[in-house]
Amino acid sequence: MIFLIISGSVNAVLNMILVIVFHLDVAGVAIATVISQMISCILVLRCLYRSEGSYQLRFSRLMINKTYLKQIFQVGIPAGIQSTVINFSNVLLQSSVNSFGSTAMAGYTAANNIFGFLYVAVNSVTQACMSFTSQNYGVRKYKRMDKVLIDCIIISMTTSLVLGCSAYFFGPEILKIYTKDSEVIRCGMEILAYTTVPYFLCGIMDLFPGALRGMGHSGVPMILSVIGTVGTRIVWIFGIFPYHRSLSILFISYPASWILTIVMQVICFYFVRRKVHSEMRE
Repeated sequence: MIFLIISGSVNAVLNMILVIVFHLDVAGVAIATVISQMISCILVLRCLYRSEGSYQLRFSRLMINKTYLKQIFQVGIPAGIQSTVINFSNVLLQSSVNSFGSTAMAGYTAANNIFGFLYVAVNSVTQACMSFTSQNYGVRKYKRMDKVLIDCIIISMTTSLVLGCSAYFFGPEILKIYTKDSEVIRCGMEILAYTTVPYFLCGIMDLFPGALRGMGHSGVPMILSVIGTVGTRIVWIFGIFPYHRSLSILFISYPASWILTIVMQVICFYFVRRKVHSEMRE
C-alpha cells in the first residue's frame, strides 16, 4: 500500500509537470504512468530481496516447480477465463450504450469511473476471503472457513452499501468532476442508480466463488459465473433491450445477472461445503 501511495503520488506530480510545464499532452500522461509503475516495481522487488521470510526473492534460485505450477493453473486459468468472458459482455454493453450517442457514452464513462472505486473495495474483500479460506482449508480448520465467509459477507455488504449509496446520493456532485453538461450527468445518474446502490449483490456474488477457489474448486464457479453473469446480459442485450430501448432497461441487467448468479453459486457452495465437511468426519 505504501509503495502504491508513493508511485501514485509520483504519477500525479509527473502528470502535472509533463502536461502543464512541458506540454507533452497524452504522451506526458503515458510517460508518467510508466515511470510511476517502474518505481513501484523497483520498490517491491527491493523489499522482496531484502526480506528474510519464506517469500524472499533470489533471482539465481528462480525455477518452475511443476507441482505448484499445476495448482496455479488449476485455480488461475478458470479465473482468467471468467474475467475475460465477463469483459466481453461489458464490450457488448458498451456497444449498446454507444447506440444512444455521445452524451450517453460520456455519462457511461464518467459513471464507470465511479463504479471502479466500488469494484476495487469489494474485490479486496473477495481476495481476502479466498486467501483466508485456503489457509484454513490447508490446515483442515473447516469451521473457520464458514466464519471467514460470514465475516466477509458482512464487511462486503457494509462497504458496498455505504460506498454505493454515497456514490448515488452525491453522484451529481461527483460527476461534475468529469463534466458540467447536465444531460451527461443525467445519463450518468441513470446508470449509477442500477450499478451502485445494489452493488452489494455483486459483492455477495463474488464471495462464494472466492470461497470455492480457496477450497481448490475453481472450474465450476467459473462456469456458473459465465452462465449467470454473461449469459444473462447477452440474453438481455439481444432479447429484451431492442424492444425497450433505454439506459434504465439496459442496466437493470446488472442486478438481474447478479441475483441469478448468486442463486447458482450458493447452491454450488452448499454441495461443495457438504463434501468438504464429510471428508473431515472421515
